[in-house]
Amino acid sequence: MFNLIGQDIQSVREHIATRGIQYPNRYLVEFVPQGQLLNSANIRPCTMYPISVNLPEQTISEMTDQYYTTPRSIPTFVQTGMVLMNFILMQDWKERDFFEKWMNAISYGNYNNRPGYDPIVGSLPYDIASHCIMAIGLLNGSSPATINAKYNYSECYPIQLSPVEFDSTIGGYASFQVGLSVRSLTVQRTQSSTN
Repeated sequence: MFNLIGQDIQSVREHIATRGIQYPNRYLVEFVPQGQLLNSANIRPCTMYPISVNLPEQTISEMTDQYYTTPRSIPTFVQTGMVLMNFILMQDWKERDFFEKWMNAISYGNYNNRPGYDPIVGSLPYDIASHCIMAIGLLNGSSPATINAKYNYSECYPIQLSPVEFDSTIGGYASFQVGLSVRSLTVQRTQSSTN
């Protein structure tokens, strides 16, 4: 961290310039399926470039100790919110198809599979929910870009796909949103991003 209290604005600018800023439009997302998702459901690793992605909130869940004393909150675990991503809907539908196939493969029983969607027969959803890692890489402004920080989310799976509206009066492009449930997080940062 830094302490610039009482410094002039030029000193603040110089300090920020030496550290560099993180651009909000420089990122990529990698999905790394493992285990049954990779072998049985045939969901392949891929890198995607959504038009927007959020790093979810983290909150501490608490329990209350109220025996023989004034009630006290006790932190128990860190809870990570849902990751939301927005995608442009391309004519080959590859991104939407990827998430539909994934959802079909992990849903309970997954017996409603369509051609090209491989089910994982005999597995309960929680058996395969831990079989994918999602990594959100935040890039610097150099060319070629390098990763400043990588947020690795384990036990990742899509929990919702937004409706896609088609209307003859709409201009521009169609898009969809996917919400992903994640369980835990590890963060990797480059040496230069921690200075």
